[in-house]
Amino acid sequence: QLARRDRQRFPALHAHRQAKADARGGNGSMPGKSVVEKPKINLVQLKKQIQQSDLKMLDLQQKINILDKALADPQMYATEPKKAADYAKLRARLAADLDATEIEWLKATETYDEIAGAGGA
Repeated sequence: QLARRDRQRFPALHAHRQAKADARGGNGSMPGKSVVEKPKINLVQLKKQIQQSDLKMLDLQQKINILDKALADPQMYATEPKKAADYAKLRARLAADLDATEIEWLKATETYDEIAGAGGA
């Protein structure tokens, strides 16, 4: 299942998802709330969104890794301090983009799991 595979790849996101479930009473429902019918969501579009987010996260992580390697070179700070500062700013921006993309991915995955689970029950 999609969620099981991603739980291993993104443990922090899984922990966030588990904390949300625990806050709702562990069973995914808000205590004292009645069930409200949600609008239909196209599973194909949702799965495509999940895949696009997954690819974007991989791309951002690769870019961050390249910058990390460059920033790990102490020589760059001595010879090209402006370049080092620019790389550090770019890395911070990419890390923020990665966090935002992970949240989008998490929301889409949760929605997909909820809908796919409800359809299979």
